[in-house]
Amino acid sequence: MRIRFGQGPNARYGPWDFFHHLSTMCMNGSCAEMAYQKAKARSRSMPLPSGRWLLGKIRSVRYDWMNIRCDRVLRRSVLHARRRGMLRRPVDVAIDFHKIGRYDKIKNMLFMIKSKYEGGTCTFNSLATAHCTVAGSRLCLAAILATRGDQKADLVSRLLDKCQGGGVRINLLTLGREFYTREVIRLLNDRGIRFLMPATRTGSVVEAIREHRAGRRAAVSWHTIISSSPRRVEGFTLVIRPTKNARDAAEVETGGKDDDVAITGDRPAYHVFATNVPAHVVAGDPDRFVELYRQRWGIETGYRCYEEIRPKTTSRDESVRILLMFFPFLIYNAWVIAGYLLERKYGARYRQSLTVELVVTLFVDFSEHLARMGRPPDSG
Repeated sequence: MRIRFGQGPNARYGPWDFFHHLSTMCMNGSCAEMAYQKAKARSRSMPLPSGRWLLGKIRSVRYDWMNIRCDRVLRRSVLHARRRGMLRRPVDVAIDFHKIGRYDKIKNMLFMIKSKYEGGTCTFNSLATAHCTVAGSRLCLAAILATRGDQKADLVSRLLDKCQGGGVRINLLTLGREFYTREVIRLLNDRGIRFLMPATRTGSVVEAIREHRAGRRAAVSWHTIISSSPRRVEGFTLVIRPTKNARDAAEVETGGKDDDVAITGDRPAYHVFATNVPAHVVAGDPDRFVELYRQRWGIETGYRCYEEIRPKTTSRDESVRILLMFFPFLIYNAWVIAGYLLERKYGARYRQSLTVELVVTLFVDFSEHLARMGRPPDSG
């Protein structure tokens, strides 16, 4: 069971047409079942495969093989970037969750998780991703489809293994607030990876903020989390910095709320971060670490763009859903690499001349595994 494309002289469509049609769906942000009509309206000079042909090719692949093939193409794109001169130095990496709502009635699927009600549903597919946050090299380094049984520390460990397996050296790892757990902090401390993440406003953190406001605690101090079973103390550096609102106000008016709550609305009066960078290093310039965390905001913007270009589908087939979730990351990597190569050879102004055809041509160059994705993963 594999995707087969015609090889003879009368073959109408091949791998390039397959990936070009997928890319057109990304650019249009269209539904896979309706992509043919929109693509046909934009390009009348070339024959285009129909959505039915496209989905039929994808359905011929088992979903577990599809997941492994997409992961291998993502890894191959990172290796391709390194061969071209990118990611040669240690880089800052951001890890985060991206939830994609599901509106079908299928239950108990392997890659389906439950979460709080959002966007009209409480069932989601969830991607844990690692991105490089260095300007000009903001590649997606790794992506994992989360399952209901996955622990956050396991997801972080697997993402780190994938990054380091691709030759990426991590200078600083920034994580979302949902990764503020004892297990994740223990993992990163044991592996010797510098991290920076917002601290959840637990009772001990709120008390630390109150002590800081009262002048009994420094802006950079040592903090611990004690686990009950097994009993173990996890320590890290706690960084407390006032927000812009707090710095501009003469006095913080909490209106009877906790001291760490905002001056106006729901905005907090303090930024609170956890890191394993030694306190004496952070104390030299604590505001620099707030700026370092802001670098991942470009990745947050990228997630919104990802949702805009991700092709939609009404199909319940898991292979279709997995490929349409991964493919925007794959084509995004090809776009970043193509822009890097154009800028290095011709100058920055040529980055604006990127076309879909150029990006797809580069993508097919490192998509060997996806082009033959119907074969069992252990066969090559």
